[in-house]
Order: sequence, then C-alpha cells, then structure tokens
Amino acid sequence: MRDRVTSWVLVSGALIAAAAPLAAQPAPPLSAPRVVEEIITDESGKFRLRTEEYTAAPIDVPVAALSIAELYAAGNGQSGPVAAARMSYRCPVNDAGEITLSFCMFANRLSQTNTIAETLLLKVGRRMTLPALPAITQRDKDRTARYVALEFNIPAVELPVVDLSTGPLVERTLIPELAASSPRRLNYPRRAIQNEVEGKSVIECQIQQDLSVICRQISFDPPEHAALFAREAERALGPLMVSPQLADGSDARGARFRLSLNWRLT
Repeated sequence: MRDRVTSWVLVSGALIAAAAPLAAQPAPPLSAPRVVEEIITDESGKFRLRTEEYTAAPIDVPVAALSIAELYAAGNGQSGPVAAARMSYRCPVNDAGEITLSFCMFANRLSQTNTIAETLLLKVGRRMTLPALPAITQRDKDRTARYVALEFNIPAVELPVVDLSTGPLVERTLIPELAASSPRRLNYPRRAIQNEVEGKSVIECQIQQDLSVICRQISFDPPEHAALFAREAERALGPLMVSPQLADGSDARGARFRLSLNWRLT
C-alpha cells in the first residue's frame, strides 16, 4: 500500500458552515465525588492512584436544535417517530477538566442504548455545555483519575420524510456558497485504502426547508467500487447551510445540484 493517502477534490466552493451554537446554557451541577485511593505497582514502582467519581444532574438534550439534514442522517434515512429515551454514561475527565462526549461511548455504560437516540445525542452533544472540572497537574507518585456519570433525557422526535428525487435540478454556480472553487480534504474510506481503489463520485444534493443540505452518491466510476465511497461521499459537504435565494433570485428550498468528487491515492 502506498505510504501517503490524500484525497483532494474540487468541491465547488465548499464553504462549510459550522454547526450553529446553542444558546448559552449553564453546566449541570456535580455531586461531591466518591473517592477511592489505592496503591498501584507498575514498571516504575509504586504510586498512589486517586479515583474520583462524580455524578451530574440529568441533562435535557435539545434535539430541536438539529437541522433536517442532521435528523435525516441520525435516522439513516428513516422517517417517523422516535420514542423518548434516557441514557446514562460513565465519562472520563481529562487533566484539563474536560469531557469529550464521544469518549463516553467506550467507557463503562450504565444503561442499554438506543442507536438513533445515541446518534441524536452525539450530534447535539458537540454543541452542549457539559460539566467541567478544574485542571489537575499529575506528579509521578501522585495520580488522579476522574469520571463523571452523565444522564441524558432525549425527548421524542419525529424524523422527517425526505424525498431526494424531487425539486428542480440547478447549476451549483447558482448557490452562493458553492459559486467559487476550493479544495477540500475528505476522509478516504479505509477499505478503499486497503484495496488501493481510486475513482470518481457524483453526488446529488437537495436543499431542505431549513436550508440544510442532504447529499447522496448517485454514481461512481468504476461502478463496482461504488459502495466503498458512498458514505464518505454523502458527507463531503459537511453541515452545510445555504442562503435562502439562488443567484437568479429564485427560492433555494427544494433545489437540487450535483458535484463531482475525485478520489486519488498519492
């Protein structure tokens, strides 16, 4: 396999809008920690390990902040109601006092998870205010591990019905956010790297009523490798939000456009 892997594609002016921040929210309060201290022996000798276990107040997850495109992705294209869920995790706290929600998924789980609810939580969680602890400085003989038990209340939500085959097909140059051309690095699919596969995707994207964008791969050359690239191709534009009007003054909502993505191993 080749040593370096890059995928530079001419994604026509992919000005990717960052996820809209949520309104400022106070961090949920934490309980006093349950502390366990033990003597650990490793290659360097004995040291004292202090483990602090915190519990945070329940957190209500504002799924209403998600765009149509994010809801569509969370349901993997499904539509219809998703029941409310309560999910709990044990999350490590780094030395800076911060929690990274995605790391909690691999910690000891306190509850059985629901796939769609978990995906909704992850999508909103990057914009939520999670508990923070003071930073710590660890010495070789004085170490501290910290964990926080987080409980999330995820309300019931209706996944939207989306028909990606409807709407006028327009030139991408009519969309202000895509009018210029700039390179964007994509995540090259791992299996494609392993098999040293290159090719070209064509994606078709539709602008939703809230101006978020949903994309799908409609063709790949060579076609026998289409499945390797479909998922990453669909995410090529990221959480893009566009202007409500096209360059010709017409309504952008419902319009479709196409882009070509060139996948190359170099």
